[in-house]
Amino acid sequence: MAVLACPLDLRALERVGDAWRCADGHSYDVSRDGYVNLLPPGKSSRLKSGDDVDSIHARRRFLDAGNYATLARRLGALSRELSNGTGATVDVGCGEGYYTSSLSGAEVVGLDLSRSGIRLAARRYKSATFAVANALALPLVTDAVNQLVSVFAPVVPDEFARVCRAEAHVVIAVPAARHLAAVRALLYETPQLHDEVVPLVDDDRFALAHLEQVVGEIEIADRDMLRDLITMTPYRFAVPPDAIERALTAPTPFTTPIGFAVAVLRRVSATLDPDGESIG
Repeated sequence: MAVLACPLDLRALERVGDAWRCADGHSYDVSRDGYVNLLPPGKSSRLKSGDDVDSIHARRRFLDAGNYATLARRLGALSRELSNGTGATVDVGCGEGYYTSSLSGAEVVGLDLSRSGIRLAARRYKSATFAVANALALPLVTDAVNQLVSVFAPVVPDEFARVCRAEAHVVIAVPAARHLAAVRALLYETPQLHDEVVPLVDDDRFALAHLEQVVGEIEIADRDMLRDLITMTPYRFAVPPDAIERALTAPTPFTTPIGFAVAVLRRVSATLDPDGESIG
């Protein structure tokens, strides 16, 4: 079953040679790096471009060092268990594809608004399909996704509900309370705990099937690694530049706890209201 959809009409896209085409004749070329741009024509210039090149490359260096490997392994295990090798698995907000590469399904797709991230992902991970896309309007066929994954990425409830077929699973990872506590202590005078709020938990269209903590500790080896970590996270813009520079003078190496709240939710089958209209 096709999963990618035309951003103009949501008709299913089919790969034909070096392009993806829908039945209405709209066509989207595959770049020489192997990805496709599925932002609606004429609208992409009005959208934020996602993570910039500096952030994307900082993330790749940090993740390539194995710092979040425990999360990648756990997501991979959950994905294999939930998909059983069937159906489409889509990573929304996939960045440079690190977590996408651990996912399973008959078809694995990574979507992100950052062209820089998608370019890196498509160059390295050839077994998945990557597309530049807007999380607010997912270019996915309605009721076509078997498994939807979001790691530190935006979740739009109506779009997640639309694209997930009945009984599909959504896997969401958010920072646990003490994630990067030692780093936040360098950046803030009074650092706060993460709230661990998982999107969709209170949405009637989804039922929480499983919730767990993936925790550990990593070593920040040097100033370059600390700079990469700050650059790849919202701290880069949330913290004043002088506070970041002060943090970068901290003695290294040092250790910090890491932690992730990982939730598995199930798409609840639609029901009918008393007037016969579909609910959910």
